[in-house]
Amino acid sequence: MVATAKDVRRPPGPNARKIKACDDRLRRRILRLLHLSSPLSPEEVARVLEEPIGRVGYQMKLHEALGTVELVREQQVRSAVEHFYASLVAEDELVLRMLDETREEDEAI
Repeated sequence: MVATAKDVRRPPGPNARKIKACDDRLRRRILRLLHLSSPLSPEEVARVLEEPIGRVGYQMKLHEALGTVELVREQQVRSAVEHFYASLVAEDELVLRMLDETREEDEAI
């Protein structure tokens, strides 16, 4: 099931956004990477994770809507603007625990 912006707007509880941010393997991998090495652009994340830029960009926008990453810088690159995001979960024990508990599973695939 693919998360949509509509799903993001109606969380059922206080931790729902954090859980939603961690309920997808790619979102967890992105968040883990940003937690260790931010800020990064979607292009940089896609290159490191060896994932299509479209998928990564979409998931990073979801992270932004969920409040687990924030846009920290924009940079003009040729005729486009590159966006750089940083993790907002450095002090969030729930998210860090979810990322830690799923690390082996995410890296095994």
